Amino acid sequence: MSFRVYVTIPHEIKEPPVDDTQHDLWLENENKYVTYDEPIASDSEFYNYWLESAKKLSLTLLSKIYENGIVIHSQNELTELELEVNLLSEYWLKNSLEENFEGIVLTTRLEERIKILKSAILKAKRDNEILSIC
Repeated sequence: MSFRVYVTIPHEIKEPPVDDTQHDLWLENENKYVTYDEPIASDSEFYNYWLESAKKLSLTLLSKIYENGIVIHSQNELTELELEVNLLSEYWLKNSLEENFEGIVLTTRLEERIKILKSAILKAKRDNEILSIC
């Protein structure tokens, strides 16, 4: 499992069809509303670095993601998430994680992923769209 960030145009979400033969068509229709879709972490990476750090720092929104994901509709929550992401980034830099992840210093990899999330937050704020992380 991995975690991804999505930004979508607000729309009425239709329930997936019961008939499997219609599922691909339903999915294709729902995907029309996705304006941003990027990976941010593997399951273990998210748990070990994002979740554990977020808990230490009492970052409410980021702490919720691992179990249930989050969906953010409001500008206020996007601003709160942006603040939490900045605090998390500062924490990682101060604690300089020296492990290597696929040949890349872990702090560098995490910062690359933070940039992806920050881009998604900015897009959702600018375009009044919905941000989801799951």
